[in-house]
Amino acid sequence: MKVAKFPSDSAEVVQLNIGGQYYQTTVATLTGCSAYFSLLAEKNRVSTTVLDDGSYFIDRDGEAFGSLLSYMRTWHFSSTLTAAAVV
Repeated sequence: MKVAKFPSDSAEVVQLNIGGQYYQTTVATLTGCSAYFSLLAEKNRVSTTVLDDGSYFIDRDGEAFGSLLSYMRTWHFSSTLTAAAVV
């Protein structure tokens, strides 16, 4: 485990470990509608934990994040979006 900067290249594919669940997406998808990920991607602003497998660790509910990631990809809420995901 190490601390590193989140990538800023919008085309770069990143692997996220959110609460033990793994997701792959691009920086552009994450930063397109999320102030949190936009801040992470700004150069030299915020560091985050990178696990030995190269994934970026975020200590949040992994199942709920799946619904949020689906929204970030399509800009449409899925019928499976849970109340926990929007809180």
